[in-house]
Amino acid sequence: MDDDSPKIGSPEYLRLLADCLGRNEEATLGPTDQALCKQALLDRADLIDAGLA
Repeated sequence: MDDDSPKIGSPEYLRLLADCLGRNEEATLGPTDQALCKQALLDRADLIDAGLA
């Protein structure tokens, strides 16, 4: 890993992951990225429930 790579879980990393998922019809995620996506979906659901999204 080079010094320019964003830290896993950072906002920049999450945006890059979202961009990757948006460009590929099929993507294989490792366990860390699966966990990040799961948490993002749960967080989004909580925002919707709270009327904030």
